[in-house]
Amino acid sequence: MNYFFILGSHPALSLTELAVKLSGRWQVVNDNLALASQVAELSADLLEYLGGTIKFGRVIGQFNQLNEAAAQVIAKQLLAVAPADKKICFGLSNYDRQPLSRDLGIQIKRFIQDTGRSARWVISRAAALSSVVVEQNHLLTSGGEVVLWRQDNCWQWGVTVAVQPFKSLSARDYGRPARDDQSGMLPPKLAQIMLNLAGFEPGDSVLDPFCGSGTILQEAALMKAGRIIGLDNSGVAVANSQINWQWLANRWPIEIDPEISLADARQASVQLANQRIKRIVTEPYLGPQRGRRNFMVIAQELNQLYSQALVDWQKIIAPGGRVVMIWPVFIDGHQKHLVQPKMAGWRKVKYSQLARQAWPKQYTLDGNLLYGRPGQVVWRAIVGLEKV
Repeated sequence: MNYFFILGSHPALSLTELAVKLSGRWQVVNDNLALASQVAELSADLLEYLGGTIKFGRVIGQFNQLNEAAAQVIAKQLLAVAPADKKICFGLSNYDRQPLSRDLGIQIKRFIQDTGRSARWVISRAAALSSVVVEQNHLLTSGGEVVLWRQDNCWQWGVTVAVQPFKSLSARDYGRPARDDQSGMLPPKLAQIMLNLAGFEPGDSVLDPFCGSGTILQEAALMKAGRIIGLDNSGVAVANSQINWQWLANRWPIEIDPEISLADARQASVQLANQRIKRIVTEPYLGPQRGRRNFMVIAQELNQLYSQALVDWQKIIAPGGRVVMIWPVFIDGHQKHLVQPKMAGWRKVKYSQLARQAWPKQYTLDGNLLYGRPGQVVWRAIVGLEKV
């Protein structure tokens, strides 16, 4: 089966995560949309723990022109899947630079009404409907979101299967009681992406040696980790992780208790003597977040911290295990200061070459995926490592 995927604001990161989780032939259409051919049918709950994908759906077919005949075909598809006792609500999302004629929506609605069914066309100011609009107008259950894009001089189209669960992600991001806005907090979506890049599978053991307020621990629990361990050398961070965990456990079904301790990430092997961990996923200390900063000095200090931690983690990483961590990239005017710790005994994971070819500017010169927003001083380079 052929599927389309609507990528997030960092498409290289989105596609890389998808390529790790889903095998198949991948194709980049544009900055918003990628296609994949899958052997098995994909479940509607796929996006529950794919942090980088906004929507996905089935590819239905193509049209040479978006004319009255195309509108009739789309209307028949909507009639075939919509509940028989409800008004058919539909929307059109255009992921191409060439605009759609308003006539297409009018014609689809008319064809539906000609069958004796009532219909509502959901529109927005943007060319593509947001996940919020799709969800709040019940398009996935009472009709459909029709997604269109151009490829090979034709209009391709499909119907959305699921959208990212924005409500629960937002609740876990902004609803947590213990927040550290001074040092910054990892978004749950990025935590999900990092876990997936680490090759996470349900039942895996997960260690975050710089657990902070516990975002990675919480997302790993929701993704059915078998064991969850958080370490931090800050008593405040440990307390925050514990508070946030209790908050999460009171609202989501979690069947595991975390192991959260005060400890130095460079001595994790002492805390976990003779134990083996499958996935080490972490956003380490990124340096001071406020005040006047000498980024060259900070980068040197972090190089030493991360190098020492990586030496220690070799003692506890399980065979076939993987580390995914963030290295900061400091933007000082037109100058970039990179953190490049010593990697003796480690090799970088080679992720999607297709993503790197499509979006080379979303990588550091040494091949690490970048995450950040224009104007930010500290960007995140996401690095995957395996033991040599």
